[in-house]
Amino acid sequence: MDISKFVEIAEKYQLLFIYSGERLQEEQKCQKVIKKTKAEGNVFAVIISNMLLSEGLVFTDKGIWFATGSGNTGLLSIRKSKGSFPFDKFLLHNVSVKKSLLKDLKVEFILWNIEKKKSSDFRFEILVDGADNSTCDELAEAFFTLASKTGTEYEQKETAEITDGIPALAVEKDPNSFEFLWGNLFTNIHTIIKLDAGNIIVSKFKFDDKTKIQTPIGNPVTISRSSVSKIKKGRGFSPLTVFGAIGIGIVIGFLGIGGVVTVILFTLLGLLLAFPRLLIISRKDGTKFKVRLSGSETNVENYERLMNVIFN
Repeated sequence: MDISKFVEIAEKYQLLFIYSGERLQEEQKCQKVIKKTKAEGNVFAVIISNMLLSEGLVFTDKGIWFATGSGNTGLLSIRKSKGSFPFDKFLLHNVSVKKSLLKDLKVEFILWNIEKKKSSDFRFEILVDGADNSTCDELAEAFFTLASKTGTEYEQKETAEITDGIPALAVEKDPNSFEFLWGNLFTNIHTIIKLDAGNIIVSKFKFDDKTKIQTPIGNPVTISRSSVSKIKKGRGFSPLTVFGAIGIGIVIGFLGIGGVVTVILFTLLGLLLAFPRLLIISRKDGTKFKVRLSGSETNVENYERLMNVIFN
């Protein structure tokens, strides 16, 4: 990752809480932050978030090392946070910088864990006098130079603009490709069904809600079109949805928010979500292949298109 662009933007706006170049050696606090974080690699910049406690972030050619007074790495908030985000294990996907009532800066990173294939939040504050909206914009611009995309993000197709009932821009669709979406509290599934002369090819992907990064679910399944007896809609049952909802209810209930009532409410919610709509492809030998889908307009449209061409 190119840290030089980050430094260039920081120096352009003269963000005084970001130290780089000669200022790294001149400011003793920088050396304390570097030592405290145990940063590895060549140091390009240091952000001091709390001058009195020598807390902050260190940016090197290998990653971001941090020791901050407040932050979180997912659902759990903690008062002290210390660790690292190596560039070969994490991608900085998105950044938010806001001003608090006390004019401190509240920063949130959306990170993608390459190894675990999931996203996490990391939040910290920068205690700085006189921060305003322009400071937020400038710091965000510097951070965005470190943001990365994987090329596998799911992108929702845009709806054509309609004027007087007529689409202003015709969106050409692949007549042999059909996309279906399904999601609940725990996961999102993107299914692509493609037809060729003799086969139905079904590919499934799980995509992260925050980053929209997709990861394949197994290998694509190929079904011979001649072996298909029928395709219809149906309902399935997802026990993991129920157990997951009960687990969340127990955790929240034991924290003292609602107790048994909270567990019951989450159980009922889990039951409501546990019977997803299905597109069921039945083979002549009796085996079935199921695709989860929601009742969205896009899913309905793609189902109708599929039914119009599948047996032709």
